[in-house]
Amino acid sequence: MKTYVLKRVLNNNAVIASQSGTDYLLMGLSIGWGKHAGEAIGSDTVERFYVLHDSSLYQRLNQLFEQIPGDIMQFSMELVTLIKSSMGTPLSDNLYTTIPDHINSAINLYHEGLSVSNMMLWDVKSFFAKEFEIGSVVIEAVNRRFSVSLGEDEAAFIALHIVNASHETPDGAAVEITRFITRMVSETERLLHRSLARESLPFFRYVTHLKYLGRRVIAASEDKRNDADPESRDLLALIRDNYARPFSYARQLCSFIEQEYGFTCDDSDLLYLTIHIQKLLSALNDAGGDE
Repeated sequence: MKTYVLKRVLNNNAVIASQSGTDYLLMGLSIGWGKHAGEAIGSDTVERFYVLHDSSLYQRLNQLFEQIPGDIMQFSMELVTLIKSSMGTPLSDNLYTTIPDHINSAINLYHEGLSVSNMMLWDVKSFFAKEFEIGSVVIEAVNRRFSVSLGEDEAAFIALHIVNASHETPDGAAVEITRFITRMVSETERLLHRSLARESLPFFRYVTHLKYLGRRVIAASEDKRNDADPESRDLLALIRDNYARPFSYARQLCSFIEQEYGFTCDDSDLLYLTIHIQKLLSALNDAGGDE
């Protein structure tokens, strides 16, 4: 039988323990009752376990287990497992605190007859479709489990928590990145004097690129390696000569980014923006849009 070494009791039914150098959140009926740090816990008392990679979460988890009803905490842990498996990419353990905290608050507001509108609902649905889809599944599960009726606004909030938990996203930057994408799409449409086809594959690829660029812009983590790459410069010159109009738009977008965010685009940014704008224009022309 596997055994764990107890590190902290969160409540009678939840503890933090370690095994072979890995920390776990363990849950089970009376698993923490009368226990003290350093004692052994047998796996036969563990009903659910969750791997913890961030020891700084201990204090926050302790507070949440004191403040939030046990059934909400336990169900939230299951939802975090669902989120992580559905995303299929590394996500921060912060979800173990942000998800139960948000769900508990949303349920409390619902019972008080209150709701919070998510002003970024449309943007989240458009730019973070996968995260929003998972958020919708989470909220549907919460509605069934706790007999409440939370809607799309809450699904979008869950999606933003997921985006924030991405290891590629600066802490708490999901809202800023979403706003960056929204502003870039609006600026692109202004320059092109066209409404972009939001259901098209070129638009989806453009937004995907803007997510990556937005993370760098918000984190101010400029990478100048491409400026020193002769092949990149040669390709950029070729693109500039063959796609003068998209290249001009891309340069204006880079100027917009520098003016609004103080971030200087490198050759790679200019290159990819040009390529994406060319594909957007081609899609619009194929659809028969007016200039």
